[in-house]
Amino acid sequence: MTTESGLLPTADFLDDFSTRWLAAWNSHSTDRVLALLHSEIVWDDHVFWSEVIHGIAGVELYVEKIWEAMPDVAFDEIEHFRSDRGRLRGGAYLLSLRGRS
Repeated sequence: MTTESGLLPTADFLDDFSTRWLAAWNSHSTDRVLALLHSEIVWDDHVFWSEVIHGIAGVELYVEKIWEAMPDVAFDEIEHFRSDRGRLRGGAYLLSLRGRS
Protein backbone atom coordinates (compact mmCIF):
# COMPACT_ATOMS: atom_id res chain seq x y z
CA MET A 1 0.00 0.00 0.00
CA THR A 2 1.32 3.44 -0.93
CA THR A 3 -0.17 6.90 -0.81
CA GLU A 4 -0.99 8.83 -3.99
CA SER A 5 2.47 10.42 -3.78
CA GLY A 6 4.02 6.94 -3.92
CA LEU A 7 5.25 7.08 -0.33
CA LEU A 8 4.55 4.48 2.29
CA PRO A 9 1.71 5.60 4.55
CA THR A 10 2.44 6.71 8.09
CA ALA A 11 1.16 4.95 11.18
CA ASP A 12 -1.25 7.87 11.73
CA PHE A 13 -2.61 7.51 8.20
CA LEU A 14 -3.11 3.77 8.69
CA ASP A 15 -4.89 4.27 12.02
CA ASP A 16 -7.15 6.90 10.43
CA PHE A 17 -7.83 4.74 7.39
CA SER A 18 -8.72 1.77 9.59
CA THR A 19 -11.20 3.93 11.51
CA ARG A 20 -12.76 5.27 8.28
CA TRP A 21 -12.90 1.75 6.77
CA LEU A 22 -14.77 0.35 9.75
CA ALA A 23 -17.12 3.34 9.88
CA ALA A 24 -17.85 3.06 6.15
CA TRP A 25 -18.81 -0.60 6.41
CA ASN A 26 -20.91 -0.03 9.52
CA SER A 27 -22.73 2.87 7.85
CA HIS A 28 -24.09 0.46 5.22
CA SER A 29 -23.36 3.17 2.67
CA THR A 30 -21.95 1.65 -0.48
CA ASP A 31 -20.72 5.10 -1.56
CA ARG A 32 -18.70 5.49 1.67
CA VAL A 33 -17.03 2.10 1.18
CA LEU A 34 -16.26 2.74 -2.49
CA ALA A 35 -14.85 6.21 -1.74
CA LEU A 36 -12.00 4.54 0.16
CA LEU A 37 -10.95 2.29 -2.73
CA HIS A 38 -8.54 2.85 -5.59
CA SER A 39 -10.24 2.85 -8.99
CA GLU A 40 -8.17 -0.18 -10.05
CA ILE A 41 -8.99 -2.22 -6.93
CA VAL A 42 -8.52 -5.99 -7.06
CA TRP A 43 -10.81 -7.59 -4.47
CA ASP A 44 -10.19 -11.22 -3.56
CA ASP A 45 -12.73 -12.60 -1.08
CA HIS A 46 -13.59 -16.20 -1.82
CA VAL A 47 -15.64 -16.48 1.36
CA PHE A 48 -18.44 -14.28 -0.01
CA TRP A 49 -17.65 -14.14 -3.75
CA SER A 50 -16.64 -16.88 -6.16
CA GLU A 51 -14.24 -14.87 -8.29
CA VAL A 52 -11.69 -12.09 -7.98
CA ILE A 53 -13.29 -8.68 -8.57
CA HIS A 54 -11.52 -6.02 -10.65
CA GLY A 55 -12.57 -2.38 -10.41
CA ILE A 56 -15.04 -0.26 -8.49
CA ALA A 57 -18.12 -1.42 -10.41
CA GLY A 58 -17.53 -5.02 -9.41
CA VAL A 59 -16.94 -4.11 -5.77
CA GLU A 60 -20.13 -2.03 -5.82
CA LEU A 61 -22.14 -5.12 -6.76
CA TYR A 62 -20.30 -7.15 -4.09
CA VAL A 63 -21.05 -4.59 -1.34
CA GLU A 64 -24.70 -4.34 -2.36
CA LYS A 65 -24.98 -8.14 -2.17
CA ILE A 66 -23.46 -8.10 1.33
CA TRP A 67 -26.13 -5.63 2.50
CA GLU A 68 -28.84 -7.70 0.80
CA ALA A 69 -27.68 -11.01 2.31
CA MET A 70 -26.95 -9.59 5.78
CA PRO A 71 -29.00 -6.41 6.29
CA ASP A 72 -28.04 -6.12 9.98
CA VAL A 73 -24.36 -6.99 9.60
CA ALA A 74 -22.00 -4.98 11.79
CA PHE A 75 -18.25 -5.08 12.20
CA ASP A 76 -16.19 -4.59 15.34
CA GLU A 77 -12.44 -4.16 15.26
CA ILE A 78 -10.72 -6.66 17.49
CA GLU A 79 -7.13 -6.04 16.42
CA HIS A 80 -4.91 -4.34 13.90
CA PHE A 81 -1.17 -4.46 13.88
CA ARG A 82 1.91 -3.14 12.11
CA SER A 83 5.37 -4.36 11.30
CA ASP A 84 8.38 -2.73 12.91
CA ARG A 85 8.46 -0.23 10.04
CA GLY A 86 4.98 1.03 10.85
CA ARG A 87 3.37 -0.59 7.81
CA LEU A 88 -0.01 -2.19 8.32
CA ARG A 89 0.50 -5.92 7.96
CA GLY A 90 -2.92 -7.19 8.84
CA GLY A 91 -5.98 -6.74 10.91
CA ALA A 92 -8.90 -8.58 12.26
CA TYR A 93 -12.50 -7.54 12.17
CA LEU A 94 -15.22 -9.39 13.96
CA LEU A 95 -18.35 -9.87 11.89
CA SER A 96 -21.52 -9.88 13.92
CA LEU A 97 -25.13 -10.11 12.93
CA ARG A 98 -26.31 -7.80 15.66
CA GLY A 99 -28.77 -5.08 14.81
CA ARG A 100 -27.33 -1.69 13.99
CA SER A 101 -28.08 1.13 16.41
